[in-house]
Amino acid sequence: MKNNRSMTCSKPIKYFFTLVALSVLVGCGTKKAATDSSVPSAYQEDGTRIEVKYELFHYKPDSSRLYVKVNTEHLLYARRGDAPSEAAVVVEITPADQDIPAKSIRILDDDKAKAPKMLIASTNLYIPSGKNTELNITLTDENRSRSQKIKLIADKTDLSNRQNFLITKDNKDVPLFTDRVKPYTNYFLHTNEAITDKILVRVYNREFPMPPPPFVLYEPPSFDYTADSVATIPVNNARPIQIKTGRTGFYHFHEDDENKKGLTIFVSDSGFPDVKTVEDLLSPLRYLMGGREYQNIIDAPDRKLELENTWIGWAGSRDRARKTIKTYYRRVENANSYFSSHVEGWKSDRGIIYIVYGKPNKVYRTEQVETWIYGEESNPLSVTFHFIKVINPFTDNDYRLNREELYKPSWYRSVNAWRDGRIY
Repeated sequence: MKNNRSMTCSKPIKYFFTLVALSVLVGCGTKKAATDSSVPSAYQEDGTRIEVKYELFHYKPDSSRLYVKVNTEHLLYARRGDAPSEAAVVVEITPADQDIPAKSIRILDDDKAKAPKMLIASTNLYIPSGKNTELNITLTDENRSRSQKIKLIADKTDLSNRQNFLITKDNKDVPLFTDRVKPYTNYFLHTNEAITDKILVRVYNREFPMPPPPFVLYEPPSFDYTADSVATIPVNNARPIQIKTGRTGFYHFHEDDENKKGLTIFVSDSGFPDVKTVEDLLSPLRYLMGGREYQNIIDAPDRKLELENTWIGWAGSRDRARKTIKTYYRRVENANSYFSSHVEGWKSDRGIIYIVYGKPNKVYRTEQVETWIYGEESNPLSVTFHFIKVINPFTDNDYRLNREELYKPSWYRSVNAWRDGRIY
């Protein structure tokens, strides 16, 4: 990746805080970073949509860097003359403000094996401070002549929003492209050079309940912003801040004590988003079970065996059970990948619908609403879910279902299908 550079420095200066096992050190490194925006592959209608993630980082008051991460799995490799076959992706960034220059990135891969991999590239952008700027981004697979577009808002209204921070795995300028991190692992926090004083860190260790079925009308309790612990980290513009995560929970970094906006990292079990443990298998199964039935598995001497017997009993055979199990927990993993916010994706409103109903036939998005349609759009028997975006200082990925009693028949029809060994 271009513009990478390394630095040497003297022994890091250590700072210790009572941060529930979070330790903070001043480390060595360059001064660069970013944020996340993508169209979930969970909604793909075919296998040709390019999986791409974007991160935008304001590393100076008037300078930003856009990072692009492309999965090569669905790119088309083609020969041009005698040259070896290669894949080529062009990313065009066109600001809505015509006074800001447009930029483009061309990403090439000539791997003869065509093995799926992640390609990362970046470009610097001049974006003036003090306002929001809309960036229209077009990504094109040159060999297919197919494009996909997104809009990304560059928020430069203040220094508090998350685009002024970046988490990286080492002290180089390669972002994680995710806000999910592993416990007891070292990371580096980069900040906008205009942040010259300190950063506040609030640590939250919270358990969030599973959502009820979509026909249950309820109001989630308000979030208590009182942190489990708070610390102040001094900022050194020449070097990023080295962080070692603790146990699961989430850590909110922000510049202003009066402003809730900032960067949040969520510490998940090391296997996340994959389903690895008996607990991972058991918890999402609650969507298909009554309370007493679920508790019987919890209390069983061998919960794994009880789980297997439950699936086999529903499916009627080991072969059918194997297929339904594979599909159900693949959906759990997809939900974790695409719908996680301050809660794991399988616990979110979109997660419960995706797991039980599957991929929607149609998805419509606006800036504030996602609409999922199951069945033909004009068919009165189709089911439509509306998810409203929640203003959440910790994440942009929090959506709440507009619940309706009319969902009860379709919910029980879906649940009963699973319990009859049929993939819904």
